[in-house]
Amino acid sequence: MNLTDAELVIMNLLWEKGELKANQISDYMISEKDWKKNTTYTLINRLIKKQAIERSDPGFVCKPLIEVEEVRIKETKLLLEKIYQGSFKLLVQNFIQSEEISNAEINEIKKMIEEVKHNE
Repeated sequence: MNLTDAELVIMNLLWEKGELKANQISDYMISEKDWKKNTTYTLINRLIKKQAIERSDPGFVCKPLIEVEEVRIKETKLLLEKIYQGSFKLLVQNFIQSEEISNAEINEIKKMIEEVKHNE
């Protein structure tokens, strides 16, 4: 399932809150993102059609049907293919060279790799 950046904004809100009424989502997007009400409802309807969320009565309560981790994995794979030709090594190398990764994060990643190696 491909989600647009705008759809991800709504999904992130729902993942954070669990479930919200459609008008609560709209009010948030109006105040925080300067979106129009119709834009929000259009995006909600697209997410329903994609089976990313469900809306139930009464009150048009929206809740996510997909997990954030599922989307993160898919989006990471898409990024890996699109930008790094499928090379995880190039992705990691880019982050390390960009100096946007801290030593603490590097150590955490090392620990994660060691855990995977030990579980094989």
